[in-house]
Amino acid sequence: MDLYVLNVDHGDLDYIGDHGFSAKKRIVHSEEQVNKAIFRTSRAEANENDNILASERLDMSSLVSGGAGTGKTLLMIRKVAREEPSRHVLVVTRLPRLVDVIKTAVEEERSGSVETLSFTTYDDLLQLLARRVVPDDASLCESFVQFNRVRFDCDDSNISFLQQFLGDFLNSAERREMKSFEIEPLTLWHAFIVIKSNSKCARTKQPLSLDDYLALPISFGLTKTQRKLCYGLFLKYEDWRHNGHYWDEMDRVLYVLTHGPSVFRDDKFISWATRVNRFGEMDLLDDEGTPLYPFFHDVVCADEAQDFTEIDLLLFTKMSASIRSLFLSADVAQSVEVGVNMRATTVNDVLYSLVKDGKQQVKDVLQYIDLQTNHRTHAQNLAIGQAVRSILARSFQIPMTHELALINGELPRTMLIKKIRDLADASVFQGGNIVFVAPDEKVHELRLQFQALEIHNDVFGVREAKGLEFDACALLGFFGHFEELGSKEEWQNILRWLSSSSNITKTAGTGEKVDGLMLRDCDYRLSAPKVSDEAMMLYTGLTRARNHLYLIELEDTSKEKKLGKGLAQFAFRRLKDLGLAKPVSHINEGIGNNLEMTPAENKARGILYITQALSMSRNMEPFSNVKNKFMEAMSRFAPEKGNDRELADKCEKHLDALTKMHSLMGFVKERFLIGGVYDLAGKFAEVLEFEQMAGEFFSLFLCDSFLVWETHESLCLFLAFQSVRLLIEEVFFRTPYEKHFKSICATVKELEQAV
Repeated sequence: MDLYVLNVDHGDLDYIGDHGFSAKKRIVHSEEQVNKAIFRTSRAEANENDNILASERLDMSSLVSGGAGTGKTLLMIRKVAREEPSRHVLVVTRLPRLVDVIKTAVEEERSGSVETLSFTTYDDLLQLLARRVVPDDASLCESFVQFNRVRFDCDDSNISFLQQFLGDFLNSAERREMKSFEIEPLTLWHAFIVIKSNSKCARTKQPLSLDDYLALPISFGLTKTQRKLCYGLFLKYEDWRHNGHYWDEMDRVLYVLTHGPSVFRDDKFISWATRVNRFGEMDLLDDEGTPLYPFFHDVVCADEAQDFTEIDLLLFTKMSASIRSLFLSADVAQSVEVGVNMRATTVNDVLYSLVKDGKQQVKDVLQYIDLQTNHRTHAQNLAIGQAVRSILARSFQIPMTHELALINGELPRTMLIKKIRDLADASVFQGGNIVFVAPDEKVHELRLQFQALEIHNDVFGVREAKGLEFDACALLGFFGHFEELGSKEEWQNILRWLSSSSNITKTAGTGEKVDGLMLRDCDYRLSAPKVSDEAMMLYTGLTRARNHLYLIELEDTSKEKKLGKGLAQFAFRRLKDLGLAKPVSHINEGIGNNLEMTPAENKARGILYITQALSMSRNMEPFSNVKNKFMEAMSRFAPEKGNDRELADKCEKHLDALTKMHSLMGFVKERFLIGGVYDLAGKFAEVLEFEQMAGEFFSLFLCDSFLVWETHESLCLFLAFQSVRLLIEEVFFRTPYEKHFKSICATVKELEQAV
C-alpha cells in the first residue's frame, strides 16, 4: 500500500479529480521484515541478557566484549537497573549522548530509587575529582585552567598539539626527522599518551622512564628507534607544556592519584571498603556513613571502555569497593578515541598490576562475558564488518569475534563516481533516506559540497556516528582517504590476505598468490601502526548500518594513476571477488534525493543535531561549526519539515546561550589570562564588565528549565556539563574578589538546585 500527501492549504482537495494531478508520495520507513525481525530479537535479546546476568558471578569483576550490535550497552543498562537500591553505582563513559541514553533507560527499567546511581562523562568525573582533591602542600594545588588544556586538535579555546606544538614549537629539522622515521602526528600523540598513562604511572606518580617505555611489549607499537625518537620529543613536549602552564588529561589523572585519598595515593592497592572495615579509615565515608562522593562507589561501570587508557581503568578500580566490583564493556576494534588504543590484554594488565604482589590472580577476580549474537544488522553486513575485523586480528592482534546474525539481507553495494556532484544526479543516485558516514577529516568539506549541490542527505564523521545506527548508510571516501595518508600498499596487501587459507595468526608469507602476487608480511604493528587506526575507523563506519549498506568512492582519474588503479578500485574488486559486496553503477532506494521525512522524523533528527552541537562545543570545536550544526537543527523544525515552532525557538535560544557563553570565555581569556595564569591586578573595570556580562547570562538562561542541563553541557568551562559559576570560581577564587563572587556563586547554586 502506498500513501500520498495532500496539501490542503494549497488546494489539493479542489484539484484531486483533475486530469494530470499528482500527489506527492509519502515514504514510510517500515522495511517490515527487517523491523519485525529486530523487534523479535529485541525480546530475545532481553531474555539473553537475563540469562547472562543470572549466570554472572557477583563476586567477580566483568569484562563484556562483542562486536557492534551485540548489545553490550543494553546488558550494562540491565545490570545497573537491577543493582540493590542500597548500592552506590557509578556509570561512566566518554560519550555525552551515551550517558543520557543509559540514564534514561535505567530510570525507565529500575523499579526502585535511582538516588544511589551516578551517571557521568569521564570529563565531568575528572573535573569533579580534581576540584575535590586537597594536596597536603597548598603550593601543589592545581587549578587546571580550562584554556590551557592541550588537545590533539581544537580551536583557539584550548591548546592544539597539532598546531602549537608540532607546527609552531618543533623546528623543521625535528619535523623532518619525524617524517624520515615514519612518525605521524597522531602516532606521536599516541606515544605521549602511552608514556603518561601506563599502569606503572599510577605507582610512580610520574611518566614512564625511557627504559620503561622501551621495555613495553611489541603490542604497544613502534620500533625501539622510533620509541627513542618519540621519547626525545616527549621531553620537549613536557618542557613546552610546563613553560606555557599547559596541561593534558593525563596530568589531571596523575594529579588526582597523587593528591587524592589514601586509596589513590598509596602504592599498594587496598580498596576503600577494606580500609574502612578492617583498618577503620572512616574519613573515606561521608557523615551519613556512605562512600565519600565523588571518590568512592560500590560498583563502577564503564561503557565503551576501549576509549580509556590503562591509568583511567586503574582509577576506576580504586574508586570501586573492590577489585571484584568493576563492570566494563568494550570492543577493542572500535577504539576511535584520538590517541587511545586499547590492546587485547589491557584490562588484564591493569588488574595484574594490582594483584601481582598478593596471592590472587587475574582469573580469580575477572570474568569474561562474550556476546555472540548480533541483534542489529543482517548477515551480509556483518560479513563485511567481520572481514575488516579479521584484518585487525591478523595484522594487529585485535581479538576476533564470532557473531551470529539472526536475519539475512542484501549484499552491501559499492559504487565509483567521478565527482561528488554525481550524487546530485538522479540517474546515478536516488537515496534521500541514506545517511553518509565519512572520515572525520573530510566531513566539513563534504557538508559544504553537499550544501552547494543541494544534496540534503546527512553527513556524519565516524566519531560523531559512533553509538548511532541508520537503516541505510553509505560510507564515502574511506579508501581514497587511506591512500592520501600513504597506506595504499599496506591496504592492498591486507586485502589480498583476506583470500588466504592460513590461520588468522599467520602474518609471514605463506607462498600463496593472490591476483598473481605473493602475499607479503602483514604484521604492521611496528612498520605501519596507522593502518590499525584506519581499519578501526572503517570497521566502526561499516557497523552503523542496520539494513542497507553502501560504499562510495571517487574514481581515481589522475594522470599519475593511469598505470595503476587507485586503492578504492582495488578494494572494491577484492570485496566483489570475496563475495562481500556487489558493484553497481547507480543507487536507487526508490526514494528521491529530496526525501520528505515525516514531521516526527525531522524533529528527531533536529534534536540529534542539537545534541551533536552541544558535544562539539564541549570538545572545543570551532564555534562556526557549532553554529552551523544548530542552524541545521533549526531547519528541521521549520514549517515545511518538523513544523514545531516551540522546538525552533528553544533551539535558537540554545544557540544564543552558546554565543553569549563563547563571548564570556573570550573575554576572560583576552582580559585576564596572562602567561597561562589569571592576573587581575589593576583590572577593576574589566572585572565589573565581566560581572555584568555573567549576570545577563544567568538572568537569561539559568531559570529556563529546557536549557539548564544543555547549557551546562555547552559551557564546557572547567570541564563539561557544569555551570557558569565554575568559570567564576576558577578566575576569582583566591583573589581579593573572592568574597564578592562567592556570594554570587552561592545564589546561582541555589537557583540551580531550585530548577
